[in-house]
Amino acid sequence: MSEMVFLVLALVLDNFAAGMGYGSDGIRIPWKMAVLLNLICSLTLALAMCLGKEIDLLISPDVLEKICFVSFMMLGGIKFIDYFRKRFSCRSVERKQPVKKLSLKETVFLSFAMSTDGILSAPFAAMLGISVAGTSAAVFVMGMITMYAGYFLGKALWNHRQCDLSFLGGLAFLFLAVTKCSLWS
Repeated sequence: MSEMVFLVLALVLDNFAAGMGYGSDGIRIPWKMAVLLNLICSLTLALAMCLGKEIDLLISPDVLEKICFVSFMMLGGIKFIDYFRKRFSCRSVERKQPVKKLSLKETVFLSFAMSTDGILSAPFAAMLGISVAGTSAAVFVMGMITMYAGYFLGKALWNHRQCDLSFLGGLAFLFLAVTKCSLWS
């Protein structure tokens, strides 16, 4: 049971960071997009757990780590470019409402990037005999909770400051890229 709790917590920390990044950037996360993102992550985890030890034969962990790293680096880079574009195109930024909302395309891209943790940890979970259905359901529920907790924290930071904090979204995604990558070892 404790292995499942630690696995779920490890898998949903990305949701908190991503939610905080979007909230601090003033990007609204519609509940349908949050459900889709967490559903893709949970179903990918369940599929990978069902494949168990054989997952290593399909895709090497090194390749998955590189895909995750590149995806998060791209998202972080896009956020920074967006921040500097807004900063230089409009010197006095005063935002009261979110500028945009999380798109379907970005949701799907992000969900697959966030799913790599589940794929990497699935052989370990399968060896421990952790329940596929229970773990997947817990990842879905806790993913929703942590994503919105991060989102509301990021939004609170954004609403209570007079400066543009949208660069925090870029930092959050770059942090995820660095923490997910073992290329540094």
